[in-house]
Amino acid sequence: MNSIGILNAKPGNWAFEKLAQNLSEVLNIPIREIPLDKNYVLYYPETEIKSIKDKSFIPIDAIILASDKRKQAELFNKYNIPIPKTVLLNSKREVETLLLQENQCQWCLKYPTSCGASGHRILGTIDDIPDRFPKPYIVQEFIEMRNPEVYRLYCVAGDIFGWNVRKFARDRGKGQKSPWVAHARGACYAFPTPSIAPPLELARTVLAHAQLIDSFGCIDLIKRENGEWLVLEIGTDGIFNHVDRNLGLPQLEKQIEKKIVNAFKLYAKSASK
Repeated sequence: MNSIGILNAKPGNWAFEKLAQNLSEVLNIPIREIPLDKNYVLYYPETEIKSIKDKSFIPIDAIILASDKRKQAELFNKYNIPIPKTVLLNSKREVETLLLQENQCQWCLKYPTSCGASGHRILGTIDDIPDRFPKPYIVQEFIEMRNPEVYRLYCVAGDIFGWNVRKFARDRGKGQKSPWVAHARGACYAFPTPSIAPPLELARTVLAHAQLIDSFGCIDLIKRENGEWLVLEIGTDGIFNHVDRNLGLPQLEKQIEKKIVNAFKLYAKSASK
């Protein structure tokens, strides 16, 4: 019989304590610092994560991919996924050339491993690039919207669901709205109007390429004024960050939890590789 548990080891376990406790309770399995046969991996030292590659509900390669926006950009461009124009550049000189030659676009610089848009900034000139900013730089077309909205879909064990939108409250004061529609910046989750249909097949394609289709992940998208859907990024749980569960939408929160519980239980019962 497989031994199963929530893997949340030191020194990074503090960042996942609340989620680890919740998963332990709903799955009725222990929290461990040493890998078992089957694991819901939250934290394990980065230098050792390859050793648990075959013991993780969420594929380790997918966790690593979701942690770095540069890796995601490479994947999206490889498979011609519709995204805002995105380039990886190795020097400030290359960035300067881009800003001069592609001045019809507004550009932003994204911090590659950030959560909640921490470290992102609008690019006017190369002076906006901080010293020691991680390279290659991920420079992306900034799509300005009158009422910024980011849409999200979840996937658990092949089931795409949970269509929601993240946006700022309409009564928020002028001058206080962040260009980054993140929960950490004050944006709130809501359900979209029925007229805005989710791009399910696009989400399925992206999450399959990201190796998240059979476990748990989410995808963030925006919609151009011409109706075109663009992918911003993907997310999942483990090692570097985790998917936000604090949505203010209790029914959806419970749905995510229930689907993860059922999927992990099936994974735990499956034959070990």
